[in-house]
Amino acid sequence: MTGQQQTSPGEMFRFGIMGAGGIASKFCSAVKLIPGVMTAAVASKDLGRAERFAAANGVEHFYGNYEEMLDEEDLDAVYIATTNNFHYENVLLCIARRVPVLCEKIMFVSAEEAEEAMRLAAEKQVFMMEAMWSRFIPCVQKARQWVEENQVELTWDKLLGQYYGETVSGSGQQYIWMEEEDSMKLKIDLIKEFDLAGVACWKLGFEPADIWDIVSEVK
Repeated sequence: MTGQQQTSPGEMFRFGIMGAGGIASKFCSAVKLIPGVMTAAVASKDLGRAERFAAANGVEHFYGNYEEMLDEEDLDAVYIATTNNFHYENVLLCIARRVPVLCEKIMFVSAEEAEEAMRLAAEKQVFMMEAMWSRFIPCVQKARQWVEENQVELTWDKLLGQYYGETVSGSGQQYIWMEEEDSMKLKIDLIKEFDLAGVACWKLGFEPADIWDIVSEVK
C-alpha cells in the first residue's frame, strides 16, 4: 500500500527507509538539505506506523512490508534504521535485489554476519556502508565546546532519549543532540531489556570518556 504527496522525482537520487522510528525521521530531515536527493518511500512492519511517518516527513510512499518496498520502488539506495538485531536480515534483502545499503550502526552483531554480508555484497557488486557518522565529524568533546561557546541551552528530547539544543547564527539555524551519561544509560537499559545488540561500537572511542564506565557494564 502506498500514500502520495505531490512530488516530481525527475532525476532525483531516491532513498528508501526501513524502519519508521526517531532516527529515521532525523535522516529524512538531513536528506531534505541535500540538492538532488529525496526520501521516496518508507517501510515498517506496522503499516499504520509507516503511514504516520510518511505523513509527518513528506515521504511519497509507505509500506507495511520491507520486501514490497524493495520490489515496488525504483530506489537508488536504502537506509536501514531498524533495531540492531534485524540489520543483518534487512541488509541481505537489499543485497539480494542489488540495492545499495546505508545501514545504521551497529551494522551487524557478529563477525560471521559481517563477513557473509561483505562476501555477498562483493559477489553482487553492491555498495554497502555502515552509517558511522562519527567518522566524518569532530569528536564529542568538540561538540561540548561548541555548546559552551555558543551558550546553547540543552533540553531533554523524550523521543530520542538525548539532550537537544538549537541556536541561530550567521549561518542559520543550528541543532545539536548530545550523547552523555543519561542518554547512554537509557540505551544500555533498553539493550538489556530487549536483548538487543550494539554496545561494542561504543568502545571504539567515539564517545566521551566519562561514559565508558557505563558501557563497560555490558559484557
